[in-house]
Amino acid sequence: MTAIDISVILFFVLYIISFLWVIWGILHQIFNINSVIDNEIVGASRVWSTAMFILSGGFLTVVSYNKVDLMKFINGIIVFSILLFVNSLVVPFIITLFDKREERIRQRRYEVEAAEREEIKRQKEKSERDFANRLSSEERARQEEENRAKSRRDQDNHKKNQESNKDENENNNNNSRRDNGNNSDQKFKDALELFELPPIYDLKQLQGRRKQLLLRVHPDHGGSNAMARMVNEAFDLLKSKI
Repeated sequence: MTAIDISVILFFVLYIISFLWVIWGILHQIFNINSVIDNEIVGASRVWSTAMFILSGGFLTVVSYNKVDLMKFINGIIVFSILLFVNSLVVPFIITLFDKREERIRQRRYEVEAAEREEIKRQKEKSERDFANRLSSEERARQEEENRAKSRRDQDNHKKNQESNKDENENNNNNSRRDNGNNSDQKFKDALELFELPPIYDLKQLQGRRKQLLLRVHPDHGGSNAMARMVNEAFDLLKSKI
């Protein structure tokens, strides 16, 4: 086995290892496998590219030192070109494809979460509005009930006040009439005592007593005009009772 064969074998071994690493990264993205490696695909792509660069340089060096047949050299270049093409185009395309898929998944998850948050916010606002409206309705009903109760109390108080005022007026009128009657009776008794007359008398007796009293209370006899006026008032009262 020549050095060229060994280098080709080593190249393909490293190529397969790096390829399997890429496959593992893709599976990790598809099934969301937990791993301590966060960027498997990116890391595999870098290792793959580095391995190809080193091995291609080594292969060309071995070929130049061993004077390999030109056809073998061309075939090797073709093989490496194909592998580099796969590395530079196909794998990045796969990586980009799965990255876009992940991006779509993340975007979709974000949209779903945003819609859920918006729905929760909307439900919360609706609940707050309903609660506020319910409180407002209850407050209006309570206020109306208080107003009706206050109106009933005012009407009852007004009615009680009217009845109380009516009773008080009646009592005052009765007291006034009673007082007036008492005063009138007392004045009549005082007038009888002043004129020294019995309860039953006539006008002639009354006039005679008046004349005597006026002479007695005349200022010339030690009386006064006030006393004369009192005699005349008593005379009028007694005269009205005849």
